Amino acid sequence: MKNRSKCNTVLDMVLFLVMLAVFCIKGQYHEPLAYTLGALVTLHIVWHWKQFTIMIKKNIGNKNVILDILMFLVMLFLFIGGGG
Repeated sequence: MKNRSKCNTVLDMVLFLVMLAVFCIKGQYHEPLAYTLGALVTLHIVWHWKQFTIMIKKNIGNKNVILDILMFLVMLFLFIGGGG
């Protein structure tokens, strides 16, 4: 369990650094960094899938959670589609 926690900490730090780089670096490296960020976010979601499902099941009747999920899906579609 300690190893998983250590991997999670490293993943979070790398995710933060890549996110920071995406916002700070423009030019030829911006797009590869954005794809790397997308891959790391996907890995983060997969890594915490059990936690996500437990939180959603626990709060499924809560209107705020449903609104948050809908907003996330809209942002995901905008991200994938290029925002217009």
